[in-house]
Amino acid sequence: MGRITVFDHNHECFTRAKPFENGAATYSADIIRYQLHRWEAALPQDMDVTLYTALPPNRLGFRLPDADLSITYLHTHPVRDCLAPIRKAQDYDHASLRVYVTAYYAYHCALTAAGYHSAYVPMSIAPMARREIVPHDKRMIWFGNVYHSKRQTLDRLRTACKKAGWKLDVISRGKFNDRDPVTREHALDIIAQYPYGAGVGRCAMEMQAMGMKVLIAGDDIGGLIMDENDRQQQIKTNHNARLATFSRDIDLCLDTIQHSLQVEPLTGESLHHPALIAAQLGWP
Repeated sequence: MGRITVFDHNHECFTRAKPFENGAATYSADIIRYQLHRWEAALPQDMDVTLYTALPPNRLGFRLPDADLSITYLHTHPVRDCLAPIRKAQDYDHASLRVYVTAYYAYHCALTAAGYHSAYVPMSIAPMARREIVPHDKRMIWFGNVYHSKRQTLDRLRTACKKAGWKLDVISRGKFNDRDPVTREHALDIIAQYPYGAGVGRCAMEMQAMGMKVLIAGDDIGGLIMDENDRQQQIKTNHNARLATFSRDIDLCLDTIQHSLQVEPLTGESLHHPALIAAQLGWP
């Protein structure tokens, strides 16, 4: 069993710079819950390893430990110069070997092409209780923090919902409809009352796990999942709305969403990637 020093969302190298929020903290916790023990089982016993559940910030000059190997999970896929954060990290991550784990297939390809050790691991979530939906109930909830261009997408969705006679509610930045504070647990209880959802990334997957049909919506409209090919395409982009399946037309998506696929998302127990990654790197 390898020796691993963990830097997760509770470590001061992250919290002193900017506290994790919502999806990032949940992703970090799931990495520790589902994947840490698999790394420990897959790594050579004599290897000193650091595992970062996000790319460590260096704004505070925090000294990262030397190690034989560093494993870093990348939460996002930067739109511009996606390799810039990696190049910057080389200045303060002095591990002999560095492996970057991403849930974005295009990011993995870019890292590999640039000569970095990269692993593509689709996003997974904790299992959640599923339920039956009422297909003709025109109620939808947006789940996920609204900022930057997401505000424009939400405004467009509000307009389309009003025109089509849909009720749209929003959970964003710890509030329901920008009024009532909600914890994560309360938010999930609220969301479970809706047949349809709108969101991206982990938020979209968590709604799928509840049995909801989901409009992929974030910085843009990412459409609907109508078949297995759509599902695989959305998995490769981590449901981030940069790619659209079915259509980006909101009106058409609202008219069609009841016929979209009821998706079973990947869960933490379903992924056994650390051993596979270790094998790819030539470890016993």
